[in-house]
Amino acid sequence: MSSGSLAVHSVCEFHEQRNVEPLAEPHVVTESLERKLSSNKWSDLCEGLLQFRALVVHHTDEVGERELTKWMPLLLVSLANLRSAVVKAALLCVIDILNTRQLSVAPFISAEKSSLFHALLEKSSFEKKFVMSDARRALYLLVDTAPSEVIITSALLLVKHSRPQFRAQVAFSIAIAVEKSGAHGLQV
Repeated sequence: MSSGSLAVHSVCEFHEQRNVEPLAEPHVVTESLERKLSSNKWSDLCEGLLQFRALVVHHTDEVGERELTKWMPLLLVSLANLRSAVVKAALLCVIDILNTRQLSVAPFISAEKSSLFHALLEKSSFEKKFVMSDARRALYLLVDTAPSEVIITSALLLVKHSRPQFRAQVAFSIAIAVEKSGAHGLQV
């Protein structure tokens, strides 16, 4: 796989983390990733998301808090994309970020509609089935890896959401966060 581009047919496939290949020139990808994640062309966007995943999985030295702060808002926009393939690719990227556990996503967790937490609650409660399963997986990882206090504080602001499916995911998040914090104590 070259660092600059991937074949379009492979971009649209959904690879498990173990099948995401390292990049030949990660520093080159890092320089151009913002442009790809901002693209209106869905194939470029999917390619950028796959490259983001490769950076997170194989080239962690290329992705620090500064890069995450720059790329996460673009990833959140991808989660709101109307094309399901883009949303699924973005969810897999979120899962890889959360699985590496080297980057803090706590700054992207809030009750605001523009937050990662809210986006995952939305996608896990009201989306196509093949997207919803990955959204639930990402939501569980987020709740499991993020500080319980941050999750509970944000979730409590969302318990009166108008959609029952959304409220169910909020309740699920609170339950996991409370259970997780039981061993460590909770200070909300």
